[in-house]
Amino acid sequence: MVTGSSKGIGAQIARQLAREGATVIVNYTRSKTDADQVVTRILEQGGSAFAIQADVAKSLEVKTLFKAVAHRYGRVDILVNNTGVYSTGELGEVTEGVHASGFFEGGFRSKIESITPLGRIGQPQDIAPAVAFLASDDASWITGETLIIGGGLR
Repeated sequence: MVTGSSKGIGAQIARQLAREGATVIVNYTRSKTDADQVVTRILEQGGSAFAIQADVAKSLEVKTLFKAVAHRYGRVDILVNNTGVYSTGELGEVTEGVHASGFFEGGFRSKIESITPLGRIGQPQDIAPAVAFLASDDASWITGETLIIGGGLR
């Protein structure tokens, strides 16, 4: 299950996990159309996925979400808590507003790119493989660690 997986990093993680063979629960709060598009893309590529709406900031909806998954599959083997919620709104709304304002373009973007050893801004496809690795048996001896996926920027 990948929370907040109808867009951006979450959607990329869902697609990556599906490519690795996982049946993916695409969780979304409001964007059913986007979640359905993620599911469709996974299914078209031979994977297994379905979308379930739940606001993971609300405990009752989380309980309902897990009950639905347990009823359908018996258990959750992988949980990626991708959803971000800010007191001013959901992370997606804040991010969209910042992008719409142009804040990430121009001087700010150039500054971040200049101090990042890899010389660019990270993309969802940079994050998803690391998540898939951590969810795999290959990472079974890794526990309690912090993995910074930041292009070398700390």
